[in-house]
Amino acid sequence: MGLSDTPGKNSVKLFCPKCEELYNPRSTRSENIDGAFFGTTFPHLFFLEFPELKPTTPETRYIPRVFGFKVHESAQSKSLEIKNKVAKEAEKPEGEARDS
Repeated sequence: MGLSDTPGKNSVKLFCPKCEELYNPRSTRSENIDGAFFGTTFPHLFFLEFPELKPTTPETRYIPRVFGFKVHESAQSKSLEIKNKVAKEAEKPEGEARDS
């Protein structure tokens, strides 16, 4: 499916009807296919026409866990902040004082 109905904006994406998410195709050939050729409504119209083909959505969504504990929603952004801070400190010249 396409993210836009305007040609030349985005390449085609894959729609998963079970999780209702969009994915980038693995094939590099798909990068050259314009998503506007399929339009933004293709999968939705398809399943309106053939409702028996639509898989049932799971009752619960995947919950990421590390050693059995749920990962907090802000964990990735906090991790990126720390990584960027460390990278900036590593770029400072040795003569400058570093904050600890």
